[in-house]
Amino acid sequence: MKNTKRLMLMNYNYYKEIEQKLELYAKKGLVLEKMGPYLWTFKKTEPQNLKYTVTYFAEGSVFNPHPTDNQQTYFDYAKAAGWDFVCEYNQMQIFCSSLENPPEFETDEKEKLENIHKCMKKSFVISQLLMLLVFALNLYLRFNILKRNPTDFLSSNIDLATLLMFISIILYSSYTLINYYMWYNKSKKSVDMGCSIIENFNKTQRYFDIGYLIFLFSLVGYMFIHLLTNTAFGIIALSVVQLPLFALVFWGSITLLKRRKFSANANKIISTSLLILTGVLYLGFIFYSIPRFNFSERSNKPYTTVGEYRLYSDKIPLTCEDLYGHIDFEYYSYEADEEDTPLLHRSHYSQTRPPMKNSPPELEYSIYEPKFEFVKNIVVSDLTKLNDWSDRKLETLDNAVFSAEKAYAFYYEGSNGIMFSGEYILVFTDKIIHIDADTPFTDEQIEIIKSKLLSGNSKV
Repeated sequence: MKNTKRLMLMNYNYYKEIEQKLELYAKKGLVLEKMGPYLWTFKKTEPQNLKYTVTYFAEGSVFNPHPTDNQQTYFDYAKAAGWDFVCEYNQMQIFCSSLENPPEFETDEKEKLENIHKCMKKSFVISQLLMLLVFALNLYLRFNILKRNPTDFLSSNIDLATLLMFISIILYSSYTLINYYMWYNKSKKSVDMGCSIIENFNKTQRYFDIGYLIFLFSLVGYMFIHLLTNTAFGIIALSVVQLPLFALVFWGSITLLKRRKFSANANKIISTSLLILTGVLYLGFIFYSIPRFNFSERSNKPYTTVGEYRLYSDKIPLTCEDLYGHIDFEYYSYEADEEDTPLLHRSHYSQTRPPMKNSPPELEYSIYEPKFEFVKNIVVSDLTKLNDWSDRKLETLDNAVFSAEKAYAFYYEGSNGIMFSGEYILVFTDKIIHIDADTPFTDEQIEIIKSKLLSGNSKV
């Protein structure tokens, strides 16, 4: 078994940084053996004083079954100059030399810069633009969800984390593109003046890159933990297996076709087609599996069951018994859920029962505590929004009755006149209450609601 160590290096266009890192690792007894899209493999040896040089060759590709004729000529030229070929990934070629002062590998700075730029446009720039396109589309979809259901979105940490992840990736990809083109333009001016290519790496950028990766992995880790604690194991399995499956199909097919000596173009077409086909089949499998298996939301709360209906026994601040007196019914489900985000705290309570004839009353209500005034305005606007396709209407009530800033009641207008539904929106200085009961409230019930939900004991 090979004695190897895998380390991650970033930013393929920071060639000077890569050369310095590889020379430092060699002095520690870690000699580069092969490179991949994310992890590079080092073989443990005795410490060595090796010189490394990173070059870019436009004909290089992960799809090539073997070096092209021009590449082989390039390797022979390097060998004659004292440089041994180590490995390649796409257009990046890495050579090393054990000579104390090996000759410069590329002496024409202008030719070297244009060669780097040509390769970067072929791989790095295209990949960054595709990433921007994909995540911009995802961001657009997230904003559509935010626009349709702003209250639910702003009170969901997972939705806010996903939005933040998409925005950060777009900003970081834009930063890397801008940073590269700034370096290229500065280097072009320097070369035109007879000077060398500008050093394209500094410690500040390195720390920024590392900091962003830590932030991104932390965000993804938080989202994964949220899935583990709030989502059915089936959904978790479908989510976790997706990326490894796609990577296995794509890179596995590339490796297999390279061994079978398929041309680079044939390999690219077949591997990409297999990846797309896998995505379609996987999506079909998800649509097939979800209705047939129990992928319901996980719950760590104790419950009993009546048939397939779950009965919870959470403590809630306002109950049907408070409003209607004693109710002789044993199949009520009392449920409380809370979520606190940097923008909005949401507490949702419900007292429901299984579907049945001659059933007792039900109650459902949410208490929203916005942390900024603009969030409060968004929540009120969302909760009082009326849909064109619905015959539900909204009436402003005397806010003094509820001791509120504003109070609204929903009603329906039928052949027998106006019929109020028992659904209210109550706006206070620090909270908004959305309450939905079977019938409108009496003055006595309103006083009970005020004492239960406005006394400072509404959180349980």
